[in-house]
Amino acid sequence: MSENIIYPVQPFFVMDSEYYYKRFLPGSPIAHFYGFNSKEHIEIKNGVIPDGSVDIIFSCGKDSPQAVIAGSVESGTRNIFKENASYFGVRLMPGVLKHFGEAAARDLVGHTMDFSKIMKNPAAVEKICEAETFEEKINGFITSFPEISQKSSVINSYEEIVREITGEIYGAEGNIKISELEKRLVYSRRHLLRVFKEFTGMDIKKFCRIVRFQAAISRINKGNFIALTDVFLDGNYYDQNHFQKEFKEFAAMTPGTYLKMINECHYMNHITLI
Repeated sequence: MSENIIYPVQPFFVMDSEYYYKRFLPGSPIAHFYGFNSKEHIEIKNGVIPDGSVDIIFSCGKDSPQAVIAGSVESGTRNIFKENASYFGVRLMPGVLKHFGEAAARDLVGHTMDFSKIMKNPAAVEKICEAETFEEKINGFITSFPEISQKSSVINSYEEIVREITGEIYGAEGNIKISELEKRLVYSRRHLLRVFKEFTGMDIKKFCRIVRFQAAISRINKGNFIALTDVFLDGNYYDQNHFQKEFKEFAAMTPGTYLKMINECHYMNHITLI
């Protein structure tokens, strides 16, 4: 896998927050933890973009702490957060877990479920929500759910195949054909498609498109370009129209509109790495 891993991001979570804390957990199934307080007035309506990942989102209100587990959406959708509320989140790397308690990863695509019922540990959800600091919430999650936060020492052959597939796709920033995966991993097309779908709920082509989009979003967020034409050229989109169409499908807005928004909110300065 490329060293420049594209950690899945949800930029509208950041834009709709008063503050946004983030901590990476390298070598773990967890891409990163995040915590934020939503604004009093949320203006951004399309709050979730495809990332191929699964998020566990804790709503930390004092009256009714709760948590949901949310699969990746397949196109840009509306905001899922309440105004002026506190949240703690866990974003997983795509394809790392086939099951979450009683839920299968493939059943989560485009859906949310009650995390405490799936994992049968409502006391842990309440404990994490009631923790005062971001660090305490992280420690509470790692302690309460080691089966999610720790890399398994026992990996079956199917899990290894999924890791190899996602590794190749991330290394190529989504620009890889299934025929190339067949050659590199020495598995049949049918076998690769079946195993990946079982673990992630997505087909490989769609996941490649999402990773390529996430790479483009990351470049824009970090300002790693001179003009937007550089972004679609680096992403190997066919042309500018192809880039515009795919970006609008996944972000529900044009690249130009998105760039204006992140510049206005000083996106990178809004994130505090812990």
